[in-house]
Amino acid sequence: MITKRRAVLLAFLCLFFSMEAATASVAKDVGRMRNKWLHRVNKSSKNLAKLYLKQPLLITREEAAFGQMPVVQLIEQRRDLFQGVASAKSRELFEHSDRKVLDCGVLYIENDQDQIIDSLHYVTAWRMIGDDWLREVDIILPMTKTAVGAQVDARRAAWVKYANGDDPESMVKDLFLHEAMYLNNSEMSKGHADIAKRLAFIVNSTFHINLAAKQVYAVDDRTIIDIGNWITNEFVGYYLILWQKDEHEEWKIYLYFNF
Repeated sequence: MITKRRAVLLAFLCLFFSMEAATASVAKDVGRMRNKWLHRVNKSSKNLAKLYLKQPLLITREEAAFGQMPVVQLIEQRRDLFQGVASAKSRELFEHSDRKVLDCGVLYIENDQDQIIDSLHYVTAWRMIGDDWLREVDIILPMTKTAVGAQVDARRAAWVKYANGDDPESMVKDLFLHEAMYLNNSEMSKGHADIAKRLAFIVNSTFHINLAAKQVYAVDDRTIIDIGNWITNEFVGYYLILWQKDEHEEWKIYLYFNF
């Protein structure tokens, strides 16, 4: 006879293993689309646009492009960056749901003898449309190991304070670069005025939000990638912040993305 305690344990184990299977399935499907992107970006850009959403964002060290065709054109123009990108290793997947995933890892560049000669860091936001995983955000940057410490903790805490203080204008003025971008649901806002207008929803006495960092690392001494959860009274999602130092050596937001 199965006792109540054993039945609860069995139910928990079934749920756990089903979640593990779902995670493995997402990783496999995203990996398949990642390999398809590698093939097209390195050998043939034909149909590359089909691997992106209608309004994707690509950020490299020197440039950013928004929209399917601008992204593809930037990839074609930057053969110096993408030529030789042969393989990838995902280091961590952050699953918002079975249709939205943040993927962090390394792109390896090989020479004609298939030897790894360099690497790039990537962060990709994937969104499932129909039956396919498509790319919503691509951040591709050269990476040098730099200690992070608590460099952006105070700035992140300031973001939370402004958000809960109903003050989007001060938040944007203090924490965002002038050329900053906010992307959510494929809708882009650029610059202080547009971003402050977009964040007007925080002017609400019942609104409360927190940011809980999960992975923070430096790309170089002027760029930090910050990934974690945004948490409200009702919902939890993921945020991605690309911090950069401004001309006064202050950490400010270049990109804020969430889903």
